[in-house]
This record gives sequence, structure tokens and C-alpha cells, in this order.
Amino acid sequence: MFTTLLVALSTVIAADTDLEAKAVIRKWAEARKDVHAVHVTFDCFQYDMVFRSPDQPEISSGEVHFTSRTNGFWSDGPKKAKDGDVKRGTRFIWKDDTITIVDEEKKRYDQGPRDTSVFGWQLFPYVNASSPFLPGLPDKTALDGWKFTILADSDDEVMLEGVPPKTMAKRFRGCQLILRKPDMTLHAVQYVNPNGKDRSVFVFKDVKHNPEKMPDVDLSEYTARSIFLPSAYLSSDGAKQ
Repeated sequence: MFTTLLVALSTVIAADTDLEAKAVIRKWAEARKDVHAVHVTFDCFQYDMVFRSPDQPEISSGEVHFTSRTNGFWSDGPKKAKDGDVKRGTRFIWKDDTITIVDEEKKRYDQGPRDTSVFGWQLFPYVNASSPFLPGLPDKTALDGWKFTILADSDDEVMLEGVPPKTMAKRFRGCQLILRKPDMTLHAVQYVNPNGKDRSVFVFKDVKHNPEKMPDVDLSEYTARSIFLPSAYLSSDGAKQ
């Protein structure tokens, strides 16, 4: 089975990926070859290099459940607002061709087609769109087309730098991954926004590989909107909030 996976990796990773980096990725894939789903919590640090001080990131926590690219959820929040108040977050639930967006703060939800686009931008394409790389590497296609190099390598961890394929250039300028040795656990990942300045850092914790099922979300006390308003979940730069 792993031989087949190695052949696949040799075709999807950018051909000019550094050979040492490719070896690291193969070792990571081998260590997680039996992982097809994951449930993980994370801390997120968002650095706005234009309007905020570099040492004052917006900090939030969240969780993600990945069963497949079109089945699972991503939860943002809670996060601290500019006025100091802590706001409950938003949960995005994918189920095949449907997206359900739950506003935990206002206790309401929207539901509509997963392929909803605004000005040609697909808002909610798949579960791990905000972080293609997750602990356990459940989405093996996340590696497709990326070019990797090794930034640092020690006895305890290895740091990789990745450049995305052109198909993902609208979402990311690049990324850095930290893999913990010896079991090649993805500890953290930093994504550089397309503007080359702003950054989002995810630090993963409480990882569960191959969880039995996705936790149910009870919406019985939430209000359903009569009109799907995806633009309400966009920030000023068009990114998902």
C-alpha cells in the first residue's frame, strides 16, 4: 500500500522539490498512511501587518473535524474583539454539497450550496480550505503541486517551507510547517496571505486520528435565516472570517 502512495507522491509534489524535503514528506506520509479522518483543536494567531502591531496578533481558538474534503466542520472562535469583549465564533459545517454556517454569537444559521461564489471567489470550497495541512495528513491531495524546501532540521523537529501551485495562489503566498520527531506529528503551520504580509498561524493540539463520527450539532434553539447571505461571513479582503 505504501509503495503505491510513494509513487503517487512522486507525481503530485512539485518536480523541483528539494530531495531532502521530499524524503521528509514521504516519512510523514508513511507515519500517517492509515489516517483518513481527524478531529483536532487549535489556537490561531492572525498577524495583520498593515493595521495591527506585529506583536499584537488576533488570537482565537477553534476545532476542525475532517472526514473528507466535503464532510466535516471548521469552527472559528471564541476570539477577543477590539473592544476587549470575547465573541463566540462561527461554525462551518460541510455535508456533501451543502454548507451550514452557524453564528454562535447571534444563535442563528444559514444554509446553502457549498459551491457558492462571490465575484468568482468560491467561499466554502472544502473543509480544510483555511489550512490544507492538518495533523495526520487525512487529505493526501493537500500535497498536490506544492514545492518544499527544508528551513531547519534538529533532533526534535523539522521545519519545511512550501510554495503553493498556481491553483492555490489566490489563497496563499506560501507556508511553513513544523513536524515533531520522531513520529512526524504536525505541530504548527504558518500560512502567508497572498499580499505577502499578513499571516495566520495554527498551533494544533488534542489530535484524534480516525474518530468514530462527527459530533452532532443541535440547532433546535437557533434561528434559520430565510435568505442565504454568504457575504455576511466575509472580511474586507474577501477572506472567510
